[in-house]
Amino acid sequence: MSNRQPLRNISMLPFKNCLVEDRTLSSMLVVMPIAGFRPIPGTILICDYDLHHGPRNARRPEMIKRRPVIVLSGRDCQTGSCIVVPLSTTPPVPRRPYHHRIAAGTYSFLHATRDSWVKCDMLGVVGYYRLDRLRHGGRWITPQITATDLAHIRTQVQFVLGLSGLRAGN
Repeated sequence: MSNRQPLRNISMLPFKNCLVEDRTLSSMLVVMPIAGFRPIPGTILICDYDLHHGPRNARRPEMIKRRPVIVLSGRDCQTGSCIVVPLSTTPPVPRRPYHHRIAAGTYSFLHATRDSWVKCDMLGVVGYYRLDRLRHGGRWITPQITATDLAHIRTQVQFVLGLSGLRAGN
């Protein structure tokens, strides 16, 4: 990573302050600001699901646009990617046992007046190049959710994958 060069024309990219790792004709790997660290489980970051495909190519029910995500995989992952679940302020309809509600105001870095919903059925693997830190109070932050919230989310993901017997109300 010592041969990083700043992009000459960043106006065409969705994020500023990106760095190019590889300038081959077949691929261009854009590294987001988190390239210097591996997030730990429970970290909340912003994921750009539209980064390479653009909003015109994103199709529901796939996750679209920039949105906060919670990292589920550990630091030992050496692949340049991590497992995440997205958050939304739009309540799921219908609500299922695998939708985890975080009450408004629980965390200062989430919406203060609207509940946030962790969509555990939208589990995904994303490259670090799609991820960025949160901007809160004029600063870049990498906040964490509580161990209790993380445990509930992991249980709900296991249910989605058919790995546990989650009951309604968990």
